[in-house]
Amino acid sequence: MPKHFMEKAFALAQHINPHLTAPNPRVGCVIVNNGKIVAEGVHEKYGNPHAEQMAFTKLKKQVNIPHLGLDNLEIYITLEPCDHFHGKKTPSCTDLLINTKPQKIYVGSLDPHFQGKNIKKIRKAGIAIEVLDNNYHEQLNPFFKKYITTKKPYITLKVAQSLDGKISSKLKVLSSKKRQEPEIKYITNKKSLEKVHEMRAKYSAILTTTQTILDDNPQMNIRLKKTKNHTVTNPSIIIVGKSTLPKTLKIFQIPDRKVLRFDTFHDFWKSEEIEKIDAIMTECGTTLNTYLLSNNLVDEIDIFIAPKIIGGKNVESFKSYLNLDTFRLEKTENLEGNLLLKFIKK
Repeated sequence: MPKHFMEKAFALAQHINPHLTAPNPRVGCVIVNNGKIVAEGVHEKYGNPHAEQMAFTKLKKQVNIPHLGLDNLEIYITLEPCDHFHGKKTPSCTDLLINTKPQKIYVGSLDPHFQGKNIKKIRKAGIAIEVLDNNYHEQLNPFFKKYITTKKPYITLKVAQSLDGKISSKLKVLSSKKRQEPEIKYITNKKSLEKVHEMRAKYSAILTTTQTILDDNPQMNIRLKKTKNHTVTNPSIIIVGKSTLPKTLKIFQIPDRKVLRFDTFHDFWKSEEIEKIDAIMTECGTTLNTYLLSNNLVDEIDIFIAPKIIGGKNVESFKSYLNLDTFRLEKTENLEGNLLLKFIKK
């Protein structure tokens, strides 16, 4: 199996903005005839045709299709093809492949929704199919397994803090003499902030609170024109809290972005909106940070630490003791003097 054909399918999907396909996965497909690529397809947007369907549509438009020899086709797909299920709105890609009768199909990974059922169905139809078990799907869709198996979003708790665990330097008075400390707009450095913007490009939504918005008046948008692989759009914003927010705040000034309001996190967790969101990154404060961890709702913790000691009575990352023995330290990254610690749930 020429490896570069599957790499091409992966590259096609990698150039798709994950905000557009979510909660569906990004998938690439390449059709090969006599050692040459004759058609390519990718799932471009939620509700649009899948990668296999796109590839075969392009194949059929070719003038010389009678000379291709459809029985000699090889199909390379990054993820197990879909099949019918309740509520599905697009045709079965498994049936499409069976009806086409290619010589062989190569699949990068199994779909956790079907778990190999469609591989067996294709083999039963007399078509050779091989599962490669590569990690392309995990690279393209790191949140898909959690979402598809639980119907709940993958949640990453993002914290930016000083060395002594402070996430704010808003309190000014340090002594009876009214001496003031300097207010720090950003605790972490420019490299860490760029990393946060890259993270926002991957998640469907950002979770925050009315208190955070009132305290900081943030934009919570992506201030990058493009990631390494694709153009970017802003994730949706989920705001929890009962406080009134003036429409003049920066959070409401970003166009083409969905903003959802809920009185409590519980209200959001039980709403229909959650079914449309595969992954959430938090941008919140002490109370919600602690609530999410203490209620076992977090899948990943990303802590950005700046070499600063803020001290005083400034706001801390968490409000109570939390045992993180259910997480493992997955990665550490030096961001020009800042440190990123990434913990993953075991």
